[in-house]
Amino acid sequence: MTTALRVTGRVRQALDLSFDELAQIQDGQVPDVSKLESSRRGIAIQLESILALAQPSEDAQKLTIVSADGFESSVPLDTVRQRAVLIYGLDDKPLPSKFGGPVRFLVPDAAACGEAAIDTCGNVKRVTRLEVS
Repeated sequence: MTTALRVTGRVRQALDLSFDELAQIQDGQVPDVSKLESSRRGIAIQLESILALAQPSEDAQKLTIVSADGFESSVPLDTVRQRAVLIYGLDDKPLPSKFGGPVRFLVPDAAACGEAAIDTCGNVKRVTRLEVS
């Protein structure tokens, strides 16, 4: 199976998750992202559910979002932890690259976070890795 998302850094359990593994996580599934953000389509999982599996260390403060094209952005972990979702599928298949796959990081209504870093990085395409620091 191809890894869709890798979670690394200050975590107890590093993760390499395929589309099927993301789909099998019971908690935090969002079957229709358009209900959170009307301009988006797809199947997502809440970031908090992924973090529950990875178990970040207690002193972790940042989340770096890394895309396949080399884009990286670090955001405050506590700000996005319960707000962000990871879109990983469309029509019960892996999210195509033309829609931001393998994973698209999305903070619905990012401007409501009130932080410039979140406002500009609330929608990151082609995410392959999340690094907790």
